[in-house]
This record gives sequence, C-alpha cells and structure tokens, in this order.
Amino acid sequence: MSATDRSGSSRDDVQARVSGRLRSLRTERGLTLADVAAAAGMDASTLSRLESGTRRLTFDHLPTLARALGVRADDLLGAPPVQDPRVRSAARTRDGTTFWPLNQHPDGSGQHAFRIRLPADRLEPVPRTHEGREWVCDDPPV
Repeated sequence: MSATDRSGSSRDDVQARVSGRLRSLRTERGLTLADVAAAAGMDASTLSRLESGTRRLTFDHLPTLARALGVRADDLLGAPPVQDPRVRSAARTRDGTTFWPLNQHPDGSGQHAFRIRLPADRLEPVPRTHEGREWVCDDPPV
C-alpha cells in the first residue's frame, strides 16, 4: 500500500508526474541531460534515472533541479497556478459617477464602503440623502 498526500495522489503518482515534468521542461528548453546535470551538480546518468523514474526523487532534488531548469519547484511538481484570491466587484456608474464597492459583506452595522469617482466637469454632486453615516476622503490613495 502506498502513502497518499492530502490531494489523494499516491507517492508513486507524484514521482511519475515529477519525472515526466523534468523531461518535458528540459526538452522544451532545448537542454540536454548533460546541460541540466552539470547545472544541478549531478551526473547525467543520475538525471536520466530520475527522469525515467528508475531512481526516486527526493525533496532535496527539487530546488537543485528547478534552478538548473530555470523554473520554480512548483513547476516541477505540476502544481496548478494559484488564482488571485481577491474578489473584485464590478464598478457601477450612475449619472456619470462611478462607484466601486470596497467590502463584500458589511459587518453587523450595515455600513458599506465605496470608492467613488466624480466626473471632473461636475462642479457639485447631486445632493442625495440617506439614513446613515458618510465618510468622504478628499484625495488619498485607496
């Protein structure tokens, strides 16, 4: 029985994936076994066995081989690209004024924060009333 990581992949699956990535990254860059092995400080035969899976990769191999290939260790592992975790709300424009919501879920106070851009040709915003508070920042970077 082989051990599995948190994603459910077995060690053998990870080994096979990294071995395949090693070879594909090397060939994509037009490098020979000797080129990468020299840059990684190992014998070409060792690198060949790592690529074919006949020799087990260790954690110590990852940074050395990544540097030799000019990639990040994540690229060797075939990790999925990290998505931007920020959620950006779409700006809304009404009567020439653009509003960007700055908070998705206001706290229990019910207060919402917005970045607002007023058109330069407007001398005065149209007066509006509402029940609540209003904070206006004159010109800070937001």
